[in-house]
Amino acid sequence: MPYSITILIILTILQVLDVITTYKCLQRPDRYELNPVMAWFQAKLGLLPGVIIPKIVALIVSGCLLIMIPHPLMWGVMGLMCVGYAVLVWNNYRQL
Repeated sequence: MPYSITILIILTILQVLDVITTYKCLQRPDRYELNPVMAWFQAKLGLLPGVIIPKIVALIVSGCLLIMIPHPLMWGVMGLMCVGYAVLVWNNYRQL
């Protein structure tokens, strides 16, 4: 269980950083959302809610999966998600 908590904390921090950097990037007129699913949420809910709400849902689902499937393989999957979000945050940061 300690690994699950650590991974969820890291994933939460990365999600917050992704929200901040994505929001700042998308406020610039020359930038747009590349992910069509996120672009749809943003078009339907508005920019900030369209960025935040899917992140909250993803964190809840991730937390439930880690609790329901307490297996090292799941920790590895979540670890790969953390790496992916770290790359996204870095890319957003570079564009700022």
